[in-house]
Amino acid sequence: MNYNNKDYVYRIFESQWKEVILMWLGRPNEQISQQQKEKFIDALVNFEDGCGSFYNYRAYFLAASAMAEFPDYTSVNQIVRQIVNWSLDRVTPDCGKPLLAPLKKNVETILSETNITIVISELLEVIHFYETEDYPLRERAFYLLGKVGNNHPPAIKGLINFINSLENKLRSIDEYARIDAKYIRLKAADSLGKIAAKHPEAISILGEIINSNDKEYNLQEAVDALANFDPSHPVLITKLLEFIEPTEDELNIRQECERIRKIQNPSYSENLYIQYYDGILNKNEKRRLKAFKTLAKISSANSEAITKLLNVINLTNDEITRRKAIQALEEIEDKPNRAILNCLSEILETSQDEYTIHQTAETLSKIYPGNTKLIDKLVELLNSTKDERISIFVADSLGKIGKGNREAIEALEKAIPVKDGFTRMRVAYNLGKIDPDHPAVVPTLEDLTNNLTDNQHRLIAAEKLGEIDKGNKIAFNTLLQALLQTIVDNERMAMEAAYRLTKILQNGQMETVVTNFKNYLSNDKYKNRLNAFYEVLWHCAQNMSYLDFYNAWHNLPPNTHPEAPDNIPVGNSSTTQRLKFAQLPSVLRSAITDDQELKKAVQLVSIDINMDFKNPDILAAYIYAQMVKQGCPECPQGRPTNIQLLIMYWQLDLENLEKRVALLFYNSKADREFSETCLTALSTFGGAIAIITDQPCENVQTISPNDPDLINRVLKWLKRRKDEGF
Repeated sequence: MNYNNKDYVYRIFESQWKEVILMWLGRPNEQISQQQKEKFIDALVNFEDGCGSFYNYRAYFLAASAMAEFPDYTSVNQIVRQIVNWSLDRVTPDCGKPLLAPLKKNVETILSETNITIVISELLEVIHFYETEDYPLRERAFYLLGKVGNNHPPAIKGLINFINSLENKLRSIDEYARIDAKYIRLKAADSLGKIAAKHPEAISILGEIINSNDKEYNLQEAVDALANFDPSHPVLITKLLEFIEPTEDELNIRQECERIRKIQNPSYSENLYIQYYDGILNKNEKRRLKAFKTLAKISSANSEAITKLLNVINLTNDEITRRKAIQALEEIEDKPNRAILNCLSEILETSQDEYTIHQTAETLSKIYPGNTKLIDKLVELLNSTKDERISIFVADSLGKIGKGNREAIEALEKAIPVKDGFTRMRVAYNLGKIDPDHPAVVPTLEDLTNNLTDNQHRLIAAEKLGEIDKGNKIAFNTLLQALLQTIVDNERMAMEAAYRLTKILQNGQMETVVTNFKNYLSNDKYKNRLNAFYEVLWHCAQNMSYLDFYNAWHNLPPNTHPEAPDNIPVGNSSTTQRLKFAQLPSVLRSAITDDQELKKAVQLVSIDINMDFKNPDILAAYIYAQMVKQGCPECPQGRPTNIQLLIMYWQLDLENLEKRVALLFYNSKADREFSETCLTALSTFGGAIAIITDQPCENVQTISPNDPDLINRVLKWLKRRKDEGF
């Protein structure tokens, strides 16, 4: 496989082809020879992209995913072991080349897709045989096994054997080694409970740990683990309530911290007191919130949990504890009951604490959406508060629930000129969320992006500007220059700038980023920003075609390939615009989001059929992969392997969803033509299906690709299907 061949399309890097490739590799050797498959995987493993190795990794990840479908590959153990080592973040001479830091988040996904039998064997080897002192590596192995080993007998058996071996060691080792062994025992029980729901061995160990009150264990971690897979266990509520109420010492420390904060010029010792105890208090608050959330999560299996949670809310004298309990109610999986609504409504009306009022409104908006009284209360709070943090919190809440609401829009509009700095930025951003075309939003955010003196606030303002005004040059240039110049002075800030840049990057800007950033990768002056550059470049590599990335890397003219999508006229409302056909799904998603009627009722799945499918089974695999990728549930009977099974999935399994699914097929290639195989298959689907084509197709709605009002034509078709009940 040659790199940068302008006559190749490199479908191995197009996400919609992954499922098709895996299905091809999984076909019997009588249909596709072992030699052909071996040659294909060899080409992936040895691919050299000529532009920073980003696509080398993408090709290798695809080869690793293929090991589940092609377990007979000659070097299957070597490939899977490399993925396991990367997932463990293990770098030794025997563990292969190190992984670029931004790619680590992708490896866990690949780990769950590759040959699970080999993965489990490799992880159990780490758990059983690595030195006890290297418990971070072993802890990581427990975590990964808990994610990928669900109901796999070898994983269950391996963990039970390991736990039994630990029982014997605990009797013979010294005190310090025993503490480590107890910690590992807890992790092993947690992992066992995750892969074998309600396994008696795991429940017994965790129950014993919790009841022992042994301070050598992390008791809250044991409680959380047990709650995940046995939420009705009788020990949980009692122990969770012990974690919740602050001690008298903690209340006294908090009171002293508040006293010192009110002093205009605190002494050196007073500042030290704040610095020391703030960290302890924050740690306690995180622990308390975690306990509250666990209590809320187990409520569906343990009705007493809700009663206890409401008792804390109603009876505690500590407002911080009350707010944490109210926030935890958002974790309840079942529909909240009348007692919860009455409790929160009363607090909203009677509380004098602004932070409690805001948290109550925020929680109510999540568990009882659509309550317009909440907007009135939040507007009242925004108009009356003198607290800048409350102004920010309320603006953020209105940004979530106030879209199109006149009172919310006017309140944020009035707040812009009277707020300063960071608060003004949050107000303007949230106004843009609920009223995207408001004339004050973009100029305000541009002004703040240019003039805020706090560098971190400037980065946030630039991101919010780019989010509201897609492609905004000031936002893009601010974040770009933040990484290239002196605004970023440490690695943490560099990573923050990189993260925010990836959130707003548009297709046309990625070429500029690649061309600029690649020159800094080998410059020692920027070594503390290396991971930040890689973060952005990896984002580009996942969202650009290989040839476009290669050309940008080498500063070559953009690629024009005979199969590349061309520009076509597409109408949107009354305005005709030039648009790449490949952008059609995102334009349609935006149009549906703006139409409240369709937004609530329809899930549109847009599928690009840009290849001449001659085999209907491959076509079925491709369509199914696109449906699942765009939010359809997986088929309960397993992946459909032919058109008939796909039609059964389409007609039976998707019928009772909250939003009805509609399928729209289009071809982004210049000729817009569909093969006869494809049209014949689509004509048998029935239901809400349409094709953008000028070719006739029996039993299917067709829409001309040259229609000057194409977007509205699709929306009208969707509304008609909705009115007809699909």
